[in-house]
Amino acid sequence: MRVAFNLARSRFRRLSVARRASSRADARWTPNEAHDDADAVAVRQAVLGLPERQRRALVLRYYVDLSVRETAEHLGCPEGTVKTLTYQAIAALRRAGLEVDADD
Repeated sequence: MRVAFNLARSRFRRLSVARRASSRADARWTPNEAHDDADAVAVRQAVLGLPERQRRALVLRYYVDLSVRETAEHLGCPEGTVKTLTYQAIAALRRAGLEVDADD
């Protein structure tokens, strides 16, 4: 019974984080943004070329603006893994010729 309770609590926690991330992403996007800008297309293509876990970590951290802890909860991995994935993703984007300014 304890295992079932913990699994349910973890699932609700993940759903809550996903819901908050979705609402943040919706609030940041406006329909009038220029999505066909050459730089935006280049960034989108480079991000799509990343491995899935790196891409998800990068989007959650910098686009959705989640903390390392929140990203780790959403991905279901340790905080150190999130840091490693984002570091690797940023390094790959820099190797692809993009100027990446990641302060944290």
